[in-house]
Amino acid sequence: MRLAKEPGLPYHRVIAAGGRVGGYGLNPHLKPALLRAEGHIIRGKRLIGFKEARWPKGKEATPPAHALV
Repeated sequence: MRLAKEPGLPYHRVIAAGGRVGGYGLNPHLKPALLRAEGHIIRGKRLIGFKEARWPKGKEATPPAHALV
């Protein structure tokens, strides 16, 4: 993800195992801000409700707009 450069893709929705938000390049505060703007709750460095927000396993189709990949 660090080298991804495709404009318009929601890279900020990539969340580490267990709901850890992780980094976002040179601007570590941007990723949590983008997730909050989508209605997600971030506490410390973790996404609250990660299990409910994640993209269901085995789904080949495009995830719902709220889903995190």
